[in-house]
Amino acid sequence: LICGEYDAKKGGFVPGGASLHSCMTPHGPDSDTFKRHSDPEQVDTSKPAFFDGGLAFMFETTYMLGLTEAAIHAPNRELTYQQCWQDMPTNFEPTEEHKQEALAQQESNHLLAWRADAADSSKKRKTAP
Repeated sequence: LICGEYDAKKGGFVPGGASLHSCMTPHGPDSDTFKRHSDPEQVDTSKPAFFDGGLAFMFETTYMLGLTEAAIHAPNRELTYQQCWQDMPTNFEPTEEHKQEALAQQESNHLLAWRADAADSSKKRKTAP
C-alpha cells in the first residue's frame, strides 16, 4: 500500500505494507467488503465507482514460491489471513445439470489421462530392444 487505505481489507493493510501472491494462492476482498459492495441497497451499480482513498498494488507471480526460515518465523507474519473469508456467503448452488457436467468432465479427464498413458506405454514397447 502506497498511501491511504486498502478498500478491500479495511484495517488489515497499512501504508508501507506489501502483498505477495504465488500462483494458486487465494486472495481478494474480505467478507465484509464483498458483502458491502455486492449489496444493491448500498452500492449504485448504474455507474462506475471511483475510489480515491488510497493507492495500492500487489505482486503476483505464476511461480510457486518457497519461504525462507526467516519468513516463516517472522514476527510480523500474518497467521490469520484466511480468517477474513470465514463469513463469505455461498452464492453458488450447482444445479443437477451442473453436477452432471462436472462428472462428465471428470470422466473425460480420466479417459484422456488413460489414453495418454496408453500411448506412452505403446511408444515404450516399440522402442524396447
